[in-house]
Amino acid sequence: MDCQQQQQQPTHYDAIILGTGLAESIVAASLARAGKQVLHIDRNAFYGEHGAAFDVRGLMRGVGLAGDEKEGGLGESYDAAEVWSGAGETTTTAEDDIAEIQAFLSANPTSTALLTTILPPPHTDITTYLTHPTASPRTLHALTTLTRLLTTSRQYTLDLSPKLLYARGPLVELLITSGVGKYLEFKALEQIWMGWEGAVEVVPGSKEDVFANKTVGLVEKRRLMKVLAGAAAWTEGEGREEYKTKPYIDYLRDQKLSPRLIAFVLNAIAFILETDQISSITTEDGLKATQRHLQSLGRWGKTAFLYTLYGAGSELAQAFCRMCAVYGGVYILDYPLSQIEIRESKDTPLSSEEKPTPRVRVHGADGTEFTADYLVASSSYLPHLLPQHTTPTRSTYRAISILDKSIHDASALNLTAVPPGTLGNGQGVCAVQGSWEVSACPRDKCTSL
Repeated sequence: MDCQQQQQQPTHYDAIILGTGLAESIVAASLARAGKQVLHIDRNAFYGEHGAAFDVRGLMRGVGLAGDEKEGGLGESYDAAEVWSGAGETTTTAEDDIAEIQAFLSANPTSTALLTTILPPPHTDITTYLTHPTASPRTLHALTTLTRLLTTSRQYTLDLSPKLLYARGPLVELLITSGVGKYLEFKALEQIWMGWEGAVEVVPGSKEDVFANKTVGLVEKRRLMKVLAGAAAWTEGEGREEYKTKPYIDYLRDQKLSPRLIAFVLNAIAFILETDQISSITTEDGLKATQRHLQSLGRWGKTAFLYTLYGAGSELAQAFCRMCAVYGGVYILDYPLSQIEIRESKDTPLSSEEKPTPRVRVHGADGTEFTADYLVASSSYLPHLLPQHTTPTRSTYRAISILDKSIHDASALNLTAVPPGTLGNGQGVCAVQGSWEVSACPRDKCTSL
């Protein structure tokens, strides 16, 4: 944008949106389509905020592990040794690893700072480390692994917060009715697996799956089908007064389901995996969650879910941002702010010639001031808005794994649910596996998020 264009660019809007997360992007598209003037700002150089998706190099930049190459950032703190702790066992010699790393650096000198982040302290120079007599074989292998990933970096789409969409869920319906779906591509998830007693098995969700399952007895099949049929036909407010506030797990036990089948329904169909929720969710809410899953079965595939190509978080956000732009919305990415001012209410003009004082003022780090009548902001901008405000926090542990083959031989696009306590885990775990079919990785790899 040249100087003349900048001068012509308006500085007052009906609404300013801060952050390009999915919720903010939907609001921006809705306002623009309704004829409002929208300015959408993000301090990051990418869409999606904490739901963004990156290639390998972009991921390291996003989480602050790219040395001098860091751009933007998510405000998180990561340790390089922890990030690369899963580099795997090496079958090559240290000399082979050193030769491969040196060849990579010779062809990609700008990646020196990035590889340096993996070095154990006090080492800060990779060239010196490669010739150090005590160089760790594990570190050398991690460096070799990283060089190979960087070589194919653009073939990866790594979601910070992976999402699957229910095929008949409200978000899919919104994508259809709004027309935003034309900017996106999907593929149906192929299978859902559940961990149980040291093994994993396919979750029987449909009637066909239940009766084809040879590990479930005939009596159990009938009981399970009765529960699933009841959940599918359930309507809010109907009967079951004694169960409305009773825990869902107690309701399932009263239906004489075995612990294994209760886990199927509770953890891998209703997808209630948090320990406190498993014991406290009411039967009414549990039936809603089960019904939501069952209603989405068979719409576009055997499972209830759709997998978004190129990463759900960033692609969904970008699709709504694109619609906002089509209707006149203005976008500024990689734009840090210095101050946000909000008045309690808009002033009434003293005369018809005077204009009311804008309610919202947003100051960019470059000194530019934008004003608006309304402000919508993601929670990541709270420190700007309410410096003294503190919000309750909770920890979510995520792992991104790049695999040489699928976890399950029968499918490449799948989800694995691991109920609490199955492997000594205090909380439930969900692993979403992607493949080259959804542009998650090269053909010879899979990703688990």
